[in-house]
Amino acid sequence: MKKILCMMLAIMLISSTALTGCGNKKGIEKKASSENELQSGKGVNGKLPDIKYNYEAIADAPGGICPQPSVYKDNYSDNMNQWWKNAQKELKKISHKLDEDASDKEIARLFKQLLYIGAYDYEPVEPIERFSYVIFKNDGKDQFTHRKIRENANVNVEIVLDCSGSMAKRINGESMMNIAKSSIGKVLSEMPANANVGVRVFGHKGDNSNTKKEESCNANELIHPIKKLDVQGIESDLASLKPTGWTSISKSIEEGTKDLSKFKGEKEP
Repeated sequence: MKKILCMMLAIMLISSTALTGCGNKKGIEKKASSENELQSGKGVNGKLPDIKYNYEAIADAPGGICPQPSVYKDNYSDNMNQWWKNAQKELKKISHKLDEDASDKEIARLFKQLLYIGAYDYEPVEPIERFSYVIFKNDGKDQFTHRKIRENANVNVEIVLDCSGSMAKRINGESMMNIAKSSIGKVLSEMPANANVGVRVFGHKGDNSNTKKEESCNANELIHPIKKLDVQGIESDLASLKPTGWTSISKSIEEGTKDLSKFKGEKEP
């Protein structure tokens, strides 16, 4: 039987936030353990763990000591004010200030300190497997199982695009939104012709002000249903999108998992 490979490609900004993965119970326990280790009183000027840029490490990364309050809970404004005071208090504890001549090592150190204070701790959602995506490498092997991927396998893809205001930031003169769109175009050009591909976006409504935050956080839309690959159609749907509101990554992954759950099939042993 053909195996259906369910894949989500998340094109989103990772700054002082941690991208969620879909964790099982063992992963949650591991995460709790790492949180206890990180928040064991070492302090923002203590020895902080190195940042590992792989999916397992990002998914299991602990949240900061000053977690941002949820917009959906009561007394959000009061909670937000208190969070801001707590975060400012911790930021003032950073002993080494950077100047224009700061070294790469000093900058990396500051980034770890910012993560220690304010990294967002997304709650894990139930997985399709461990994660709801598969990355295809040049060797044609599944990134996680390391098995050879069958060329005739059914591939179902959902691309999740961050349209929050942070995507207006520029890297080497080009906005992160344009970089993301170009990356999506490259991914599509390498997709098998029989792939089913959809696009979900978030943060594309409202704006990044507090008054429009709830509207923006609720903006989560499948703008291109999962269907046979249509590169021109997807590029057309993406063309008008601009950096707009707030980031709601967790909700996007939950909805994306639901989208992909409609595509089921036998798995290879």
